[in-house]
Amino acid sequence: MRCTDQFTGNGWGWSNYDFNRFHSWVNKGDAGTPRNGPLLFFPKTVVDMLQAEGLIRKGNISAAAALINVSRTKNGLPAITDFTANAPVPGGANCVPKKPFGNGAGATVTCGDIMEAMKWEARLENAFIQFGNWYFNGRGWGDLAENMPLFWAVPYQELQARGYAANEIYGAGPGAGNAPNSAAAKGTYGW
Repeated sequence: MRCTDQFTGNGWGWSNYDFNRFHSWVNKGDAGTPRNGPLLFFPKTVVDMLQAEGLIRKGNISAAAALINVSRTKNGLPAITDFTANAPVPGGANCVPKKPFGNGAGATVTCGDIMEAMKWEARLENAFIQFGNWYFNGRGWGDLAENMPLFWAVPYQELQARGYAANEIYGAGPGAGNAPNSAAAKGTYGW
């Protein structure tokens, strides 16, 4: 049985997961021509989150909060009003985002800080827009799972063409035969 609310197929605007960011483009496009016309590829909020990350890293928390709050408040989350770097986001027990705290059976969740709020907004605004954005952001933030490869392995043909010996041709990630330092350390969230 086929669900009629699904968009399945190849290319932009098709999804098996009820993702509707490109719904109007798929159905109407420009001037009523489906799958034609401008397509959102780099939303302004993504640029704002890049700037907010830089401001957080430089210690200008209030300016970063102003950028993050634009996205938070339009989507129903409370504005960040405490401008200290490690202050939890507002919302009490219902705060967004939450992050893991501790490991093993005693692990819990706690409210995230402004950096976690920026990551949350960046992930949501960037979802399904560009290739690999979660991976590249996670790599920059130190959020990748332990032992995840940090780069694509160079094709062996490329290395052979440049005169590398067979024992100098590596893969990427953990394990014997792979390039040193090509796997992520334990990430921010403990995995």
